[in-house]
This record gives sequence, C-alpha cells and structure tokens, in this order.
Amino acid sequence: ASWPYSLLGNFLDHTNNAIEAEAAFRKAVLLDPTDLSYVIQLADFLLAHNRGKEALAYYQTALSMKGSSGLEDSIRSKIEAIQK
Repeated sequence: ASWPYSLLGNFLDHTNNAIEAEAAFRKAVLLDPTDLSYVIQLADFLLAHNRGKEALAYYQTALSMKGSSGLEDSIRSKIEAIQK
C-alpha cells in the first residue's frame, strides 16, 4: 500500500526531514504510479523545496493521468509559474 508512505512523507516534511520525506513520497509514487494524488504530492513537495524543474515533470505527468480533469487549472497554473 502506498498511503502509509504518503502520510509518512507529510509527517517528515512537517518535521523538517526533507530528505526522508522525499524518499517516502517517491516510494508512494513507485508503489502506485497511477494514483494522481501521490504524483501531485511529490511534485508539490519538490516545488516547495525550490526544485521546480524536477516538479515540472511530475506536474506534466499528472496532467495526462486519469482523474486530472478537475485539477487541470491548478496543475497548469503551477506549470506556468515554473516555466516563467
């Protein structure tokens, strides 16, 4: 299951353990690469840590995923902000 890694990543990020948080978020995506929420969560984490170029690839992947239709505007605005 991926959700424990997602929760762990959030906890670690909020306790300033960015390296471990990133590993947890990546593990969630690795275990369930079809879950849009995990892909966006990793992208958001990367963007928040000034790694926009890395985040960009995940946002672009998220746009092409099933279930992204309700989030397209939000994802596109993040992509546009990175590309400025």
